[in-house]
Amino acid sequence: QLVDQLPNNVKRGRNVTYDRYFIDLNLGKALLERKMTSLGVVNHKRAFVLDELKVIRKQLYSSWFYFSGP
Repeated sequence: QLVDQLPNNVKRGRNVTYDRYFIDLNLGKALLERKMTSLGVVNHKRAFVLDELKVIRKQLYSSWFYFSGP
């Protein structure tokens, strides 16, 4: 896995920012287990997105935020 290939000195206390093409729920969980945070844009058509988050935005310039973790 990608996280396992990181050098030891960058395996804790870092933030990873994703593009919508690279974001993955399993990668986010693996980073969280190593005390790393992640942030990214998610396409609503991805399989791991919960149904309640698959809402069509009706207001211009509106955003949804979802947090997961301990």
